[in-house]
Amino acid sequence: MENDSLAIRETLALAYHILAMEGQADFHLGHITAREKWGWLANGKK
Repeated sequence: MENDSLAIRETLALAYHILAMEGQADFHLGHITAREKWGWLANGKK
């Protein structure tokens, strides 16, 4: 089980680096925006 989980994390990390190398910064920026939005919701701000 642990090996499967590690393989999944490594695959996701590789996919992220490929996206970054291709200049798809919007993928990363979208992730940050989503985190900020959840933070605002958690703080009661909409």
